[in-house]
Parts: sequence; C-alpha cells; structure tokens
Amino acid sequence: ERVRRNGGRNRRQGRSTWSEQASQVSRLSVYIDYQMGRSAATSIWRYLDAASSESRQMEKMLAASMERTMKSMKSQLFK
Repeated sequence: ERVRRNGGRNRRQGRSTWSEQASQVSRLSVYIDYQMGRSAATSIWRYLDAASSESRQMEKMLAASMERTMKSMKSQLFK
C-alpha cells in the first residue's frame, strides 16, 4: 500500500482512519457550538454522549459478528 505525504503526516492513500475522522468531526462540532454560543462544557458533553452512543453500536455489531462466527464454527465442527 502506497503512503504519501499529506500535510506533514503519513496517511494511506485517499483514506483516513476512524480516529482521524472522529477527531475532525469533534473539532467541527466544537466550532459550530462556539459559533452558536454554546459553552465549551456543553460542546464536550454533547461530543462525549455521541461518542458513547457510537461505542455501544460498535460493541453490538462486534458481538453479533462474533456470534455469527461461533455458529459457523460450531456447524463445521459438529457435522
């Protein structure tokens, strides 16, 4: 996979990681909150709430994926 220079950082070509995207979204949401007159504390609480919701969704998806894998393995083992 080729790596190119982008703003002084090495990144995979044309893609950004989830953490980079989350960081960009958080900076944008803080900026928007500031423009709308919300306090930094309110902005941080809103961001943390969204992040924990995203984390719960990821956990559910991972659990479902693991469950499917286990079912598949069991069916292959006990033919």
